[in-house]
Amino acid sequence: MSVPGVASQTSINNSTNTYSNWNALLDIYFHDIANPSNSTYKAKFDLQIYQMVMDWQSSGPNWANWIVGVAWGNRPYTKKTIGGVTYLVAVNMQDPGTYEYNTSNAWVGNPSGNLDMVSMFVLPTIPTGSSSYLWGSPSVTHDVGSIIKWLSTTETRNGVTGIFDDAGVLLKDYQRSGRNITTPLISPSLYLTGLNAGFEVVNANKSTGGANQSLFTTTNYWVALPGETLGN
Repeated sequence: MSVPGVASQTSINNSTNTYSNWNALLDIYFHDIANPSNSTYKAKFDLQIYQMVMDWQSSGPNWANWIVGVAWGNRPYTKKTIGGVTYLVAVNMQDPGTYEYNTSNAWVGNPSGNLDMVSMFVLPTIPTGSSSYLWGSPSVTHDVGSIIKWLSTTETRNGVTGIFDDAGVLLKDYQRSGRNITTPLISPSLYLTGLNAGFEVVNANKSTGGANQSLFTTTNYWVALPGETLGN
């Protein structure tokens, strides 16, 4: 997926520009039945792959605080490299887009609900102002199959079983008191039921005149199934 033209038009966090807050992502959904209703049947697992993120950081919690751990010492970031792309990874971090401290208000990653979530953010992070960050890359090929395999499989290292990051450290479930992930996050009984690509825009930069909606587009977007030629 490519998301061209956005980075150069993104406002920074200062007194002269309107804040921008948006992300370009793939939401990949899993259900426990093959043909779920799109209105009544809840997903069992959500794999979020954030290709680019603009974090305005005017109030928290926000993307950088929740993922990198700027303000939350119990949320250190985890790195995982798959298919040549390095991601920051969080398990059940809530959805920072809700801007809610109370987990009962989060639509994903809520331990009282039935939906688990893994969020993966493409590196690098690029400061664009004193406290604003632009993350990711405008064009990325994500090895979704290998990501799913990683989250579906445990391994044992030095007598410890679980899902490990690049540093050989177990993933942790943030919404369940930092519990180590020792079992597969994606069950083999689940069906991959949806792959949604696009933008979530909270605030768009208006300082250049207009809301710049035309910038928030995806191009060169394609999905290859096993056995298909990449890029077709």
